Amino acid sequence: MQEDIVSRRVARFFAGWMVCMGVLGGAAVGLAGIANASTGSGSTQTTGPTTSVRGPQVVATPNITAPRWVPPQHRVIVIPLETGGE
Repeated sequence: MQEDIVSRRVARFFAGWMVCMGVLGGAAVGLAGIANASTGSGSTQTTGPTTSVRGPQVVATPNITAPRWVPPQHRVIVIPLETGGE
């Protein structure tokens, strides 16, 4: 009786993982279909291996660079004893 309960729990555990992986895989395929993603190289060649490779449509290159980091300079303030710290 106890073994039957344990085997059911194990089966439910693995079944849950399988369902989750199926849902995530289905979502990935669905999103790729919406985005018109393909593995084709974009060539019109119908026979033989394709030789051309399609590159990215837009290449983002920033024209602004970050300023050079300069460590802060520490100020030394000397308070005379006559003022009493006021």
